[in-house]
Amino acid sequence: MPVHLNGIVSRNQLQDRFRQAISDPLGQAQQIGAADIVVGIPFYNEADSIGHVLRTAVQGLNQYYPDAKSVIVAAGSPAGGKALQAIKLHASGEEIPCGADRLQIR
Repeated sequence: MPVHLNGIVSRNQLQDRFRQAISDPLGQAQQIGAADIVVGIPFYNEADSIGHVLRTAVQGLNQYYPDAKSVIVAAGSPAGGKALQAIKLHASGEEIPCGADRLQIR
């Protein structure tokens, strides 16, 4: 049984939250299957610059590894919602499917 001590979350609750948070990314990973290159980009509140970072990563992958199956994973805090919106709008010319705090491009 979970126990709260002065607002501290119990170990069981942390494990439950982790399982919930990781379920969507694991499903996306299963859909992707295998990749030759995986680029991870962390974000928090970089709404002004994250689109440029992602475009640069895509451009580099296309230029230097055109035949490789590449996946870009941008992961951040739910508090970085503005950055996530910037990713969706600026990373490519089309809508990018993503979860609330994770994103898979390409």
